[in-house]
Order: sequence, then structure tokens, then C-alpha cells
Amino acid sequence: MNHDIVYLLKDGPNEELRYSLRSVAKNFPHGRIIFVGGCPEDIEPDVHIRIEQTEPTKWANTRQNLIAACKNPGVSDDFWLFNDDFFIMKPYKSNGREADNTLWHHIAEIENRHFMTMSKYTLMLRHCGKTLRDAGIIKPLNYAVHRPMLINKDKALQIIRRFPCEPMFRNLYGNLTTGETQAVKDIKITNWSTDRYEGADIISTEDKAFRDGKVGQYIRASFFKPSIWER
Repeated sequence: MNHDIVYLLKDGPNEELRYSLRSVAKNFPHGRIIFVGGCPEDIEPDVHIRIEQTEPTKWANTRQNLIAACKNPGVSDDFWLFNDDFFIMKPYKSNGREADNTLWHHIAEIENRHFMTMSKYTLMLRHCGKTLRDAGIIKPLNYAVHRPMLINKDKALQIIRRFPCEPMFRNLYGNLTTGETQAVKDIKITNWSTDRYEGADIISTEDKAFRDGKVGQYIRASFFKPSIWER
């Protein structure tokens, strides 16, 4: 069975989403394409669940969209959770549970890269680690690896109800549900000049890297054919 793909989106134009969909059409077995939240005017998914983006932060809006997806009976019981900057570069095979290291190693790696500085993001990761430790997960893994994640609606809602103020959903879900976890490398391109994405099965990009960098040129050249969801 091919599960639905769910994108949680804000309103406005979204060029990365266009190429993400092209990569899905070419390389990712799927059911319907479902947008929850906003929707660009020039893209038409199979299903759009309109949710006004009225929350004060992007994290709160994303959480609101996720809850709506999980409560909607029209969404498959298990669905693939996508970001608009996920580009599937090769035919995809995964069980949807992927991590790159322990959560604490991931935090240390980010802070070392920024000269031992804690950012808002790493503070949220640290809070998530403490939440998981209090829940009995002593050595949590990092599931926030910029790759599609297979979500069960009922399990997701149970976790959201249990931790209503915790924004790091992927790490909560991965660590608090069971199943074999596959070790992967997180390919998130933030440096426009890097070439370490060559040969990767999945690439994720920051806006500037996609817009101005070589990685954006590489992705656009790889998926020049419009998808069926483009108007």
C-alpha cells in the first residue's frame, strides 16, 4: 500500500515545494498528495485541508497543521510527513524510521560548529532531550534528519496530547514509538558552495542555498519536468 504524503505549509509562493513534488513524482511511491495549512496559487494537490495560519510562531502553526492532518478521516491512517524542501534524488526505500546519532551528539555537533553557542534551536532540542529522559528514554536518538517520516495518526495524537507544549515532534515520535530504526546521514545544505550532496538519495536545503547556490541548480536540472500538481 502506498501511503498519502502530507506537507504542512504556510501560505504564499513556494518554489522549493514545486521541485519537491517533481522529485516525489519521479522517485517516491505514494498515495495522494495532501497539503495541510496553506497552498500556493500555482500548485494544486490531490487534497487541500485549509487551516488558517494564525498562531504566533511557525512551530505552533506547524503543530496546528499536524493535529488537523491526524484528525482528518480522509488522510490515510499512516502517512508520510514531508517538508517542502525534501528532494528525493533516487528511488526511495525506507521504513520511515531514520536517525543519524544520539540526540545529545546532534546537539553537541551543532553547538561545536557555532563555537559552543546555544541557539534557540539547540535549546529546544535540549528541552526535548530532558522531556524524553523524564519519560524514561535515557539515550534518545535524533530523528530530526530532514527525511520523510512515516507517521501513524493515532500514535501521533497520543504523543501530542501527552506533550502539548513540546515543538520537537519528530524526536518525540521517533523515540516514543517502536520499530527498527535505520541509520542515515542528514543531508541539509546550508552552504551554497558545498558539493557534499552529490550522490545523496535525499537532499534538503535552506532557502538561500536552493535559490542562489549550486545545489539549487543541481536540483532544478534533475527535475525539469513539471509534475501533475502544477497549474
